[in-house]
Amino acid sequence: MRTFIYIFLVLFPGFVIGNNQNNDYGSIRGFVSTSDGYPAVYVSVLIKNTGKGIITGDNGNFEFKKIKPGTYMVRFSMLEHTYFDTTIEVTQNETIFLKIQLRSTVAELKKVIVAANFSPNYVATKPSESLRLDVPLIEVPQNITVIPHQLLSDQGLVSMSEAIRNVSGVTKFYGVMNDYSLIIRGFWASVNVFRNGVGGYWWNQQEDAAMLEKIEFVKGPAGFMFSMAEPGGIVNNVTKQPTRDRIATVEEGFGSFNLLRLSTDLGGALSKSGKLCYRFNAGVHKQDRAFQFGKAARYFICAALRYEPNKKTAITAEFNYMYGKTSGNNDGLPALNGKMFQLPGNFAIAGPGSTGAIIAIDNYYRLKFKHEFNDNWNLNVQVASVHGPWGGYSLNSDGSIPVSNDTLYRVSSYDHYINYSNPSEAFMDGKFHTGRKIEHKVLLGVDYYYYGSKGRHGDTWGEKRLGIYIPSPDYYVPPDSLRNFVIGSLFGGSVKRIGLYMQDHIKIAGKLVVTLAGRLTHATTDQQNDWTPDDQKKTTDNVFTPRAGLTWLFGDNASVYALYDQCFLPQTGRNYDNKLFKPVTGFNIETGLKSYFFNKKLNINLSVFNIVRNNGLTPDPLHINYWIETGQAISKGFEIDMMGYITPALIVSANYGYSDATITKDTDPNIVGGTIIGMAPHRGNLWLNYKLLHRKLKGMSFGMGYQYGGKRRANNIWDPDKTKFLPGYNLLDAAVSYRNEHFNISFNIYNIININYATTGFFDQSGGWRYTPGEPINFRLSFSVNLIHQKKEK
Repeated sequence: MRTFIYIFLVLFPGFVIGNNQNNDYGSIRGFVSTSDGYPAVYVSVLIKNTGKGIITGDNGNFEFKKIKPGTYMVRFSMLEHTYFDTTIEVTQNETIFLKIQLRSTVAELKKVIVAANFSPNYVATKPSESLRLDVPLIEVPQNITVIPHQLLSDQGLVSMSEAIRNVSGVTKFYGVMNDYSLIIRGFWASVNVFRNGVGGYWWNQQEDAAMLEKIEFVKGPAGFMFSMAEPGGIVNNVTKQPTRDRIATVEEGFGSFNLLRLSTDLGGALSKSGKLCYRFNAGVHKQDRAFQFGKAARYFICAALRYEPNKKTAITAEFNYMYGKTSGNNDGLPALNGKMFQLPGNFAIAGPGSTGAIIAIDNYYRLKFKHEFNDNWNLNVQVASVHGPWGGYSLNSDGSIPVSNDTLYRVSSYDHYINYSNPSEAFMDGKFHTGRKIEHKVLLGVDYYYYGSKGRHGDTWGEKRLGIYIPSPDYYVPPDSLRNFVIGSLFGGSVKRIGLYMQDHIKIAGKLVVTLAGRLTHATTDQQNDWTPDDQKKTTDNVFTPRAGLTWLFGDNASVYALYDQCFLPQTGRNYDNKLFKPVTGFNIETGLKSYFFNKKLNINLSVFNIVRNNGLTPDPLHINYWIETGQAISKGFEIDMMGYITPALIVSANYGYSDATITKDTDPNIVGGTIIGMAPHRGNLWLNYKLLHRKLKGMSFGMGYQYGGKRRANNIWDPDKTKFLPGYNLLDAAVSYRNEHFNISFNIYNIININYATTGFFDQSGGWRYTPGEPINFRLSFSVNLIHQKKEK
């Protein structure tokens, strides 16, 4: 028991500190701006002769609590540049507000920051504007984990789906270079991915790491963002945004399998006043694959402009174009004699001339308007449009046909899908007080979404005419036979949705936060297919989903919270009587702890959750290609995430998640008790990076990573055999880099011990094991140059 208490106090000291606070003290709050009126960051604020000091954050704010009544001198400085001192009088139970304006402009302040070689910040204290929540993360009653771009760079990661190693409770279900599907807390999250708050879209092309500023993972239903989504959680990718600071970097990368990358990041003011600024990111990524004949390419352009006609108004326009092309595959390799990984590591399903190619394109347009009426109230309006095609001809393993006489049978298929989303949203947030100790932070939002997809599909599934002899494969296939099949009629669906969201974030006496919210959704689903009767193709739902949370603040660095949140998602499909299905409903009950350490340089989150998902669909055992609506699944588990500096030289990103997602209700008793396919109940990751801070090797750093993926259920939920699991795996990575003001060079190596593991896979009673092998040992070498500083050196 003593050991437990000691560990608890070390991890969450704020809980004890908070209990000793009383009302015999005053406090000091303030805002520091530059001479041109913008928030001043990294300004040191010191109360002389007290030992109390703090550094302003990204918004220029600072706050001291629990200050004894008396007269104090407060000093505002930037490194060795002291700007001025001011004398204040602190009285009991009162808060003094200081509004300080420095003599330096934001550009001059930036030069001082760069000269100081400040360490990157790995800990976010507030969510991005696109999440709508304009409150500190410590006060939000929900697990929200933010992955910064710097961490992705440290680890040498090149795509969004690789970043999930830095967050608990998230697993990749499928996807390599193009689209991807995630499992969050045991449930699919395929359409739960956003970019700058734009959702309702199945992304054809996943984001390149070079275009991202950070990634926000919101666990559980997130009604404040989107009313129609799976209950496990959402992901919000935040692209690099316009800035007044001059940015000009070029990065080049090389690696295993003929990897070649080139990207650029440009930004800065386009006018002397700084009212018009821009950001431009572009890049190309090409590589072969670990298996023969496999190739992949990705191109992206991200351009954004921001215009500020005055200090209270900003207009941002952004365009993203992403193109990806992949050919060849090694998905669905068969086990031989019941054992995986018996085939050569470079074994391919298809060869030259028969590989086909999948092309994926995304066109993204966004226009955002923000206006600050005063210090307390803001208006945000955003409209966007995303659309693009995905598909092509491909040759894949046919998992329904067993390997016979060393012959692997393949399926030729054609897919062509058009995905689209057209959202419009407006929300206002502000604060007011009812009494001296009750603060209300209100969010009022309305949004309209029109999104969906349509496409055609055809294949040779189940036909034994495209076999390949495994011991001596002959990859030639007559081109006509690859396309000799029927392509079905157009099918798809769309959703029109209007939502109204209201939230009151009530802070009482600076300690207790009560969150009361609700979303009213009117949704019309239009099913475009041949099997649904015309009078049933459109359905309408009117749903209210409430949200309630409690947060107790133990000072600025620790909190405990509890949350109840509901979800809602319409469904398409048919039962044998051609009756439409009810929408998915469910709720999440969650509690957790949040804590910061070392002046908010280290963050630790712990959460426990219970998610219920109703009206799930299961196949009709009496009628092929039909579904029955009876299922219920419950996911229970806990998560812990740690990120930031343990010491000024040691950086850590560590997480562990446990999710027990099981079927609890179904008409088929064999299904009840089974786990969700593809979900790993246990998953953990660790990344350590040690930087040398002194002498000649200053700027050198060494990294070590560990990834653990637990076993995952590999057969469908209606299979009575509940013993088929993909094996777990352990991966080791390492890195070495050197960084200074002018350039950065880094070398990363992955899967050092070169183990065999399956990224995805399944077991079919008729076809046996099928799996997709993970990458063998491989490396990436990158070199980036800061062109701005290079020019100054000359």
